[in-house]
Amino acid sequence: MSTKVLTFHFTAYNEDGSINDTSLGQEPVNILTGFGHVLPILEDTLKNMDIGSKKTVVVTPELGFGYVDYEKMQEFSKKVFSNDNLEVGMVVNLVSPEGDRVFGIIHDIKPESVLIDFNHPLAGKTLKFDLNLLNVRDASQEEIEHGHVHNDGSNNH
Repeated sequence: MSTKVLTFHFTAYNEDGSINDTSLGQEPVNILTGFGHVLPILEDTLKNMDIGSKKTVVVTPELGFGYVDYEKMQEFSKKVFSNDNLEVGMVVNLVSPEGDRVFGIIHDIKPESVLIDFNHPLAGKTLKFDLNLLNVRDASQEEIEHGHVHNDGSNNH
């Protein structure tokens, strides 16, 4: 099957029904099939929709961002942080032992340490996605080679 460009709008809802994210009111989303740009369940659903159709998909942790893995929570000395105004829920940027930048979320603050959660922020969550497929076209060879959609025909990077 050839690589396609899928153009769609989406709204993602949290478990409480509040909106987590949406493309409505903005440019639609364009993805290349087979490149992992969206969750597999969303890509599979979009590929099987007709242009102009709408569908709602419930994404459980198994099909989405996984479950919370407590081994991905690490405690750090407060001395690691230059910021004295640490708050639970704050995103922090750290460097791994391999030298890679990693982002975590402060899960707990103790007198001498901070517990950082390196799970995906949506781990353990069930989300509902409303999808509206707007267009499907064959991807160009250049888009496939670059691994992304060229919305206006340009290849500016």
